[in-house]
Amino acid sequence: MNRAKASVGPLAVVGIFLAAHVVVPLIWGDVYPITSAPMFRDQPVRYCDYHIHAPGGAELPQEDWFVQRVYDGNPVGYGVGVKPPAVIEQKFGVVHQEEQVREHLLRQFARLPSPSPEFITAEQQVFGPREDGTIGEVENHLWRITRPSP
Repeated sequence: MNRAKASVGPLAVVGIFLAAHVVVPLIWGDVYPITSAPMFRDQPVRYCDYHIHAPGGAELPQEDWFVQRVYDGNPVGYGVGVKPPAVIEQKFGVVHQEEQVREHLLRQFARLPSPSPEFITAEQQVFGPREDGTIGEVENHLWRITRPSP
């Protein structure tokens, strides 16, 4: 009989710990060691890759233009311990329109050291579900963006 009473204590602790994994994230959010498991919860349907090309056609570093992806499965800036750069993709899965891409890249011209190219060609590749059931490039946009005059 003493054995039955002794085994209830550890089972109660395990039960409380498991229940806390459900209740704590709902009430307080993330409290170590319990998390709301944010990884891949955004479930994007489409996403973009960006490429920037110099006037001669050479691809420029994505990091210089803040068009690189910083997504690691968590919402941008969530739980990584590092403030992400001001990349265009602040939320994975958002497909920006031409005007938003243009505004972002014009801000980067102002930030880059001189001399920056007279113009760039921005390529936006949109990936998502295709009619044949696969995932791949579904749209491709090219925009010429001229450096603002000083």
